[in-house]
Amino acid sequence: MTITNDGEYKTSMFGTNIGISDKVTFKVQIKDGLPGITTIEGIQAHKGVWADVKSMQVQTDGDRLKLHIEGRYGFIRRSEDIDLKK
Repeated sequence: MTITNDGEYKTSMFGTNIGISDKVTFKVQIKDGLPGITTIEGIQAHKGVWADVKSMQVQTDGDRLKLHIEGRYGFIRRSEDIDLKK
């Protein structure tokens, strides 16, 4: 999918700065019955340094739901989980 905006957008969520470019592309997937998006281009997060957000997947962890986010700082990969209310 491709989303085109009038321009770039910046905001902050949970103490992390988020940058959204004027063109965002991604693929939608269902994994283990839960939604996710992959091959993301055009979204960045800033927590010390800017990182490209590459995928987001809802996952289960016992009886909890979490959002698993994978990103990249150049060649360094990093992931983070955010707890979701069930």
